[in-house]
Amino acid sequence: MTDSVNQWELFGVDIRSLGRYWSTAWREFLFAPDSPIRSHLDEVVQLHEADEVLFVHNGRQLAKMSGETTCRAFLVPDNFVLTREIHVPLSALAEVQSVIDLELAALSPFEREDTVSGWSEVGRDEGTARIALAVCSKLAMNRWFAKLTTVSESKKAGAELWARVGSTFVAFQLAEECERDRLYRRRLLRVSALFAAVLLALLISASLFSIQQKVALDKLADVASSFVRDTKGAVAARDSLVLANEVLGKATIVQENYPNPHLELARLTKLLGDDTFVTHFSSRGRELRVRGRSLDAALVMQSLASDAAYEAVEALGPITTVGNSGLEQFNLKIEIKSDEEDSS
Repeated sequence: MTDSVNQWELFGVDIRSLGRYWSTAWREFLFAPDSPIRSHLDEVVQLHEADEVLFVHNGRQLAKMSGETTCRAFLVPDNFVLTREIHVPLSALAEVQSVIDLELAALSPFEREDTVSGWSEVGRDEGTARIALAVCSKLAMNRWFAKLTTVSESKKAGAELWARVGSTFVAFQLAEECERDRLYRRRLLRVSALFAAVLLALLISASLFSIQQKVALDKLADVASSFVRDTKGAVAARDSLVLANEVLGKATIVQENYPNPHLELARLTKLLGDDTFVTHFSSRGRELRVRGRSLDAALVMQSLASDAAYEAVEALGPITTVGNSGLEQFNLKIEIKSDEEDSS
């Protein structure tokens, strides 16, 4: 039996009671006399003291009342009430009801079933909260209230009974629900509904914004994909152009370093006269080797050296006479000008 009970305990806490603890905490937060929510949403009370009428909100008397109130209370005479102001450490406020129960046990001279009490937080000092506590005999209070003749019975129906503790008014905690409690619950529901509506509106706005951003991002992704597809052809054409330029550049270098020998032969044929013929021709890069015979070899050398296509003409040997033929033999080395030199 012990094992079946302990299996529901976690760190010494019975987890089956968590729901009850949760609901109790919310009930104390919303409906306790020191509730910060109730202090703002509670109704103004019309408090009858003998023949005088006071207007009280959150335990404090108002200088004047704006509007009307349906909440009514009657002030129990001081000779029926025992009062005390106690100081509770702020660290013990979570167990304030237990502290008050201990004070009631020490303060009340009445039987437990005949004791009625009320309390309210009236302020805070350094590290402590000041609690106004009132105690009264339920039997004596009911007899006094029944004999009260300053107001009609209709006004007494559903009214609260309050006590004065110093400058603060404290409501006795009776079993019956009063008009102030009903109005507070109604207002609390309206505020909760309004808060839920605002929260829902914020969630809907955030959802719509997220959807809008998602649609915009999808459109942007489509545009980016289309741009990538459109640029693939341009990138491929650019790569091809770069490759062609590289090939063309290399071909230009080859052409500059290794001119076409057919062009050079055609140029020599044009420059040499009919009395001159070539017996040997070789080409290596921009260097030509020409050996031939002419009636005037010196004139041939001079004619080639004056041509703009050639940078230098050099004789590789002396000009010699070929037998009794009247011809002279020449052997020349010719340097062809490069394209850069031609352009300059």
